[in-house]
Amino acid sequence: LMEGSPPDFPFEGLREVLISVNGVVDMHHLHVWEIDEQHRALEAHVVIENLPIAVHATLRKELKDLLHDKFDIDHSTLEFELINDDCFSQCSGNGIHNKNKD
Repeated sequence: LMEGSPPDFPFEGLREVLISVNGVVDMHHLHVWEIDEQHRALEAHVVIENLPIAVHATLRKELKDLLHDKFDIDHSTLEFELINDDCFSQCSGNGIHNKNKD
């Protein structure tokens, strides 16, 4: 079985849900794929406000819970970037990558 993006996956819907979370500003380098018929994975850069590092773990858990509950994503790697980080300022577009189309 080859890994690929789930057919008809709501990438923009996922992005909208995650950036609606308090403290999240944007996201890019968003990749979602199916490991097999029952398991989905995600990796993304999540741009956050300049929050104290002490709240990062709580925010990460909230995002991972949303990914699991709303999108059936059991494995996720979320890289936090502060709003003034170079990667965010240099990225363009919505940063959503469909593994089948990259």
